[in-house]
Amino acid sequence: MARRRPLTDTERQERRRADRERIAEAVRELQSSEGWQRWVAVRRHNGLARYSLNNQLLVAIACWRRGISPTYVAGYRWWAEHGYQVRRGEAALRILAPLRRRVEDEETGERRLTVVGFRGVSVFDRSQVDAGVDAVDLEPPPVWPIAGDSHERYLEPVAEALRDVGVSVEFAPVEGSSARGYYHRTEKRIRVEAELEPNARLRTLLHEGAHALVAREAEPDGDDAEGDAPALGYAEEECIVEVAGHVAAAGLGLDTSCEAVPYVAGWGESAGLAAVERAASLVDRIAGWLERAAGAADDEPLLTATAA
Repeated sequence: MARRRPLTDTERQERRRADRERIAEAVRELQSSEGWQRWVAVRRHNGLARYSLNNQLLVAIACWRRGISPTYVAGYRWWAEHGYQVRRGEAALRILAPLRRRVEDEETGERRLTVVGFRGVSVFDRSQVDAGVDAVDLEPPPVWPIAGDSHERYLEPVAEALRDVGVSVEFAPVEGSSARGYYHRTEKRIRVEAELEPNARLRTLLHEGAHALVAREAEPDGDDAEGDAPALGYAEEECIVEVAGHVAAAGLGLDTSCEAVPYVAGWGESAGLAAVERAASLVDRIAGWLERAAGAADDEPLLTATAA
């Protein structure tokens, strides 16, 4: 097999420019309600949640243009090693992978593996490959209704993870309200209606937990506080909380098909680009936190190991 000619500096610069433009275009897609919902549809799949936000956006726009509903994306080698064959003629999806090199620390003199850039890599969706006789099972897990107790085992791990970051969680009657639960911001306290069925209790806990995590991010000493970032408006926070809870619930296998995916109209304006990108980043981070917290209840992690 002939070796490929190394790229020239000019060609590498052109590739980097093209990659930056692809990401910028993918982010701009978030400014429409349709683009936002396409990204949410990608993020809610556990087979795609492991990717960075930028790569989720790249997958969302590329698959939409090709009429693909992505479920699990991986590189050619990963598919081959797990018993699958990419079909002849299938065009790859292009995402970005970190480029790591050992760099010497100026203070300690130690050489550490550091991300020094990114490079484009080819990946393929499950719909672009055929399974061999020894292929690992990648069938999507069953979807369970909000009614029932199939997900009761996730309640305490999520509640305990929230308590570990200073949020009180209680399952008790919610009196004088039709709400299923609430988050008291000043007291950092979540109450979930105890009479709900376990699955509905979990869905409510994920929503109120998202409220608590958004509030935690806004604290000056929060782990992920953004410092000088503007405070979230009511509509923006509600949208982030609703979508983060929706994504986490779907990732755990609860049926969220009847839930509307909210969107803030102001994000469609030119000034809303930074706001919508920040919102997507928060949704991705908060949903991931809740998914990992729930994963403590399983023998295996909810999120599949990186396959790119």
